[in-house]
Amino acid sequence: MRFLGVFTLGLFFAASLCPLAQIAPAQGVTAPPPAQAASPAPSTTSLKYDIVSVRPAEPNAHYRGGNTTPDETEIVLSLKALVGYVYDIRPEFVFGGPKWCDTELFDIKAKVDESDIATFESLSYQQRATMLRPILESRFGLKVHHEVRVLQVFDLVLAKVGLGPKFSPHSPDKPAFSLGSVGGDFDGYGVEMPLFTKALTNELLATIGRPIIDKTGLTGKYDFYLRWSSAVTTSSPTDQAATSSHPDIFTAMQEQLGLKLQPAREQVETWAQASTSQRAG
Repeated sequence: MRFLGVFTLGLFFAASLCPLAQIAPAQGVTAPPPAQAASPAPSTTSLKYDIVSVRPAEPNAHYRGGNTTPDETEIVLSLKALVGYVYDIRPEFVFGGPKWCDTELFDIKAKVDESDIATFESLSYQQRATMLRPILESRFGLKVHHEVRVLQVFDLVLAKVGLGPKFSPHSPDKPAFSLGSVGGDFDGYGVEMPLFTKALTNELLATIGRPIIDKTGLTGKYDFYLRWSSAVTTSSPTDQAATSSHPDIFTAMQEQLGLKLQPAREQVETWAQASTSQRAG
């Protein structure tokens, strides 16, 4: 997943557009070449929804997410999260825009024609998501463009020679693939490093506040088991103390996996949202 993509939300008013902030490297510092973030899903579809409903979600709605039936997609998310969904990007990297883009939920129901059901069922998860882009464009005035930003990240690097005791090349006597997490437990079998890095970012972003970029150079598939104190609340490895019998995430990564989260700044090629012209509904 292209979790490094960044969208910038602006809003058209009657006479002006909120400017997009451009982030440049500090003076005297040579910026690294942009980290390549792949463009939104290469696999798209010409299939279109036949019946579409977009309305504000119920005032007391607590559910956020989506569901797909053989002929319909229903999704309840904020506009910021919707942008992340249709462009396959973490919503935390959708920047700017009015507050309602992040706080107000919208209920979208989109149904294909009966003659298109078989085709719809054959589409991938991401192809179905891209079908919602024209809806966001027409109902919210959504526009996107390319942009480069310098982001604070964590580089995932090898902590020492040799992998840790809980991180090893995939064993053929283990499940072909699994990946999951509960609280401070994170484990998987047959996982390649791009997916490992994405899943780790999803698991930790709320606490460490930065995306993670794989700089290990490791290839192939791996089995792992990671356990840490899920009470971590800062993004600094030096400021943390475990509140249980398990170590903080930074210590656990090194001791159990032989990997290290190293603070860094990366210049990232991204897709940016230029405008939203109105609420839908």
